[in-house]
Amino acid sequence: MNNYLFGERILKCHFMPPEKVHAELFKGSEKKFTKTTHPAVKRYNRKRTAEEKAKMTRRLLKKERQLRKRLANRGIDYDFPGFAAEISLTKKKKTSESNSSLNMSVNSEDSTPVCTPSFLERRKSQPEDSEDREIILKLPPASIKTDPQKMKTRKLQKKAIGKKGKCKT
Repeated sequence: MNNYLFGERILKCHFMPPEKVHAELFKGSEKKFTKTTHPAVKRYNRKRTAEEKAKMTRRLLKKERQLRKRLANRGIDYDFPGFAAEISLTKKKKTSESNSSLNMSVNSEDSTPVCTPSFLERRKSQPEDSEDREIILKLPPASIKTDPQKMKTRKLQKKAIGKKGKCKT
């Protein structure tokens, strides 16, 4: 089986004397694979209590502070928003929601702008570009085969038919 083509890779096999084989090489090989009872996805997406959320935010903020310290110790001056900025934004949003009016224009503190009538009017008043900046890429459908592909498949089919007739017994 040495140099055997196995799934687009070459399989290398060598004889090993029993002294070189590890004693626990095939330990647990007789066990069948079982599906886990509580997959990680369910654990990750589960509903969390307020206490668990608070604990998670404390842990994330602590890790962020440690990362900033490590960067500062190495002399790297890098400022990123991180989790602290996200938490402050959510607190600001909660307080501003009670005082907000319905016809408010774009809020600079929001992560995404709000599309209000005044915002849409400003957008319409801006001149449009005559150039089309959209790139369209057209690919041939996968079902249509080119001539070289057709030739390859025909050759492979002929070889397969030829091998069926030449069976060693």
